[in-house]
This record gives sequence, structure tokens and C-alpha cells, in this order.
Amino acid sequence: MRISPAAALAARAEGAEATLRELFGDLPVGEAADLLEEAARNADLGGRVLAAAHADLPWPEEPVARPWQAATILREHRRDGHVAALLTAGVDGCESLVWRVGRDGGHLREVTQPARGWTDDEWQAAAGRLRERGWLDAGGVATAAGRDAHARVEQLTDQLAATPWRQLGAGRTERCAELRAPLAEGAWQVVPDDNPIPLRRGTTAVADL
Repeated sequence: MRISPAAALAARAEGAEATLRELFGDLPVGEAADLLEEAARNADLGGRVLAAAHADLPWPEEPVARPWQAATILREHRRDGHVAALLTAGVDGCESLVWRVGRDGGHLREVTQPARGWTDDEWQAAAGRLRERGWLDAGGVATAAGRDAHARVEQLTDQLAATPWRQLGAGRTERCAELRAPLAEGAWQVVPDDNPIPLRRGTTAVADL
């Protein structure tokens, strides 16, 4: 059985709101929501297909849903820029995951590969291409050259993701980070440490809410 896009979006929003309401409890979200929404509305959407699609959705009125919507736009804005940075480095989709897992020592493959749907053959082929570039060793762990190359991609990703925060200003961005800290801590109650994003506890990026 399939559902319509509208029904899928409605179910997603309803589930997110219910979960966040439970996780956030009595935490105040109003000021954080205002700052995150302003940042999201300032996101440059040219060439950012996923961010633009989410930005086109109506803004929710439910207090806990507003930071969810804003963080979703900002996350996809960063992700769209990350894809562009990977393409600039000549890295395809499967290679990007093998490379990221290798940077973490290789132990996240068991959660990352099935979550993204790549076969063993595709994974091994991507690993072989990265070894040829000198970015992975024989055990699938990132080499020093691979870590340096990955750092350059992340730096470009950060640059491409900076516009919403430049528009918000340094002081208000710091205030947003301060306000989102307890919200993120609440969300960590249901996020496993080994996850296929991969997201790490203590990450400082505002869009990681």
C-alpha cells in the first residue's frame, strides 16, 4: 500500500511533533525557534533542491514543530552544499559513505551501509577506488592523505553553509547555539551513539538539532 505525498508529510509532521513534545517537556523553545526560523528563511536556495523543497512547506504553528522545520531546512541546506563539495572532490555517493566510515576507523559500516542501501559489491568497489587514490588503507581506514582531503571537503561544506548564519550575525548565532543546547540534549535521549548520519554527541553545529 502506498500513501500520497501529502499524507506522508502529514504523518511525518505529526510524529515529529509528538516525539519532540515528549522529549522537550517544559523546555522553552520560543526564542530558539525564532532565531532558527530567521536563519532558515535567510538560506540561499539556488541549487539546493532538498532545502528548497522543505522551505516551500508551510510553517507549523505548534511551538516544538517550528525549530524542527527550521532545522530541517538548515540541515538540507548544508547537505546540498556537502553534495556539491563532494562532487568537486570527485567523490560519488557510495564513496562518500565508505570514506566517512573509514575516517571513523571503519566500525560504523554495519549501521551505515544497510541504512543507505548499498550492496557489498558496491561498497567494496567504492573502497577500491578510494584505495587507488591513497585515501583508504587495506583495512578500510582513512589514511593521512584521506583525512586531509576529507577536511578540505568539510571546510568547503562549512563555507557553503555559512550564509544563513552570516545573515543572523555572530552574536545572535551564538545565542541560538546556547538556546539549542538543552533541546539537543533532550533529543539525544533517543539518538544512538552509533548512527548512520553520523551525528556525534557534543556537535556544535546549530543545524544538528
